[in-house]
Amino acid sequence: MKKYAHVDDDDEVDDEAAAFDVLDSEAASHRKHTGGPGPDMPEAEQQQGGQQQQQHSLTSFDELDEELERVPLAADRKPWLCKGVQHRVVVAVLTAVLLVIVVVASWAAMANNVALAQRLGELTAGTPSPTPATQQQQPIVVLVSIDGFRADYLARGLTPNLSRMAAGGARAPAMQPVFPSATFPNHYALVTGLYAETHGIVANTFYDPVFNATFRYTLPADATDARWWAGEPIWNTVVKAGKRAYCAFWPGSEAAVQGIHPSVYLSYVPLAAELSNTKRMQLVLEWLGEDVATRPSLVTAYMSSVDSAGHSYGTEGPQIDLAIQQADAAIGVLLDGIAALSVPINVVVVSDHGMTDLSPQRVVFLGKAQAASLLPANK
Repeated sequence: MKKYAHVDDDDEVDDEAAAFDVLDSEAASHRKHTGGPGPDMPEAEQQQGGQQQQQHSLTSFDELDEELERVPLAADRKPWLCKGVQHRVVVAVLTAVLLVIVVVASWAAMANNVALAQRLGELTAGTPSPTPATQQQQPIVVLVSIDGFRADYLARGLTPNLSRMAAGGARAPAMQPVFPSATFPNHYALVTGLYAETHGIVANTFYDPVFNATFRYTLPADATDARWWAGEPIWNTVVKAGKRAYCAFWPGSEAAVQGIHPSVYLSYVPLAAELSNTKRMQLVLEWLGEDVATRPSLVTAYMSSVDSAGHSYGTEGPQIDLAIQQADAAIGVLLDGIAALSVPINVVVVSDHGMTDLSPQRVVFLGKAQAASLLPANK
């Protein structure tokens, strides 16, 4: 009787055949003791028993493995050459390998976490935990304007404090004012982000046909009349956000624009004449040193001495140089005072326009120029 077994290569055929021969002997012995088919049995019964035995050998590899384990093998026979046993050995080896990989990976991750925790501890050692007050406090913005400060004044060697600001921060080469290049239109443009034609202050002095009235920047009644001032100045935005804004003489800060005043503001007339540039910066420092509950988030301050000297004496000479030095000294007072405060503060120094010298020989009357442009060209 032929026995069939599935093998993967030719080297395993002899071993499998030997195993089947052993099983044939055992099966014959089994039939002898149990009355199974044998030589003395009728041929029909032998054929029936043979069919049962052939069906058993062809359909049950698991039982074949059990028989192989039960039957003693020769010393040179390897039981894992049987495919069923070989499969279980491979699975066991792979399982062990995967277990080793998992253990090694877990150990590496744990070691990495320990090293990371140690590094974070080194970085944060000695650093105090932030208090709720410092967590919520945002930097204060201090906006200072030096009226009529021409860009090249910084190159005269008279401004050590403005120069150290530029060296430690950022500086623009110059600024381009809105038209017209006058004090009130440009100062209000700086705090609204609007051109003069939109924010309403189109000059220092002008006539409005809608109001049938003239705006004069020197009149306190006009400076405080909100009908002239359109747009939303930055201090209004701060107040609407539930914060505080303090203004020292900034054009437009005396009017209740949109029905809103700055939290604190100073009237230019008559206080400006009483407060020098240095005293104005000292006042700003007092505001910055207030308790956190009342401390402003925005401060604006205005200095006019450089502009006044330029208009009165021109851009060259001892008078304008002295005005430049005094303005720079006031900035130094502000910077030194801020350095002594444990408060985050950003300082921005701007100008509203430059300055150039004029003479009677270089005056252009726009009315005459416009009339001349309407005349036919001379032939």
